[in-house]
Amino acid sequence: MVYRYLMVFEEGQVTVAEYSASTREKIRYVTNQGERAFPVSEDFWTWWKNAVSYLEGEPVDFCFLYDRDYKVLRHGLVMSSDTCWNEKIVESFVNEMMDCPQVILTLDDGRKRTITKRRKVFSERQDKKFFTNVSFDWKEDVGCVKETEVSPLARFCREKLVERGKSF
Repeated sequence: MVYRYLMVFEEGQVTVAEYSASTREKIRYVTNQGERAFPVSEDFWTWWKNAVSYLEGEPVDFCFLYDRDYKVLRHGLVMSSDTCWNEKIVESFVNEMMDCPQVILTLDDGRKRTITKRRKVFSERQDKKFFTNVSFDWKEDVGCVKETEVSPLARFCREKLVERGKSF
C-alpha cells in the first residue's frame, strides 16, 4: 500500500486531500474534527498517521503546496519509489480545492508553472503563489512512474534543511 496525499499549507492552515486513481475526480478530504482547513501544529504528523490509519514503515507519496517554509514538512516517513504526481493530477486538485483565478507554483528546481482555473471566479480574488516539492518531469499520461535513486521529496527536504535551517 502506498499513501498518496496532496497537502496545501497556506497562511498557517493545512488542507489534506487523498489521491486515489479510481476516485481522482472526486476529492476525499481528510478532516480534523470536521474541518477541511485547520491550523498547522507541532503534532501534525501524529494527527495525520491516526487520521489515515498509517501503518508504520509503509511508503508515502506526498505533493506539498506551501506558501512559506513549515518545519512540519520535514518528516521521517518512508518515501515511495513510485509517484503519481504530475501536472495534470495536481491541476485537477487545484481546480477543485482553490478559489482563485490562477495558482503559480515554484518547483523545487526554481522553475514556475501556472495553473489557470477552469472555472471563472470573482475578479477581485488574487492569484495564489505556492512552492511545491514535485518537479513535473513525468509524462502526463502515466499514473505512476518509477524514479531512480533519491525521490524529489527526499532531495527537496534535504536541500531545504541545509538552505533554510530552522523555521516554522
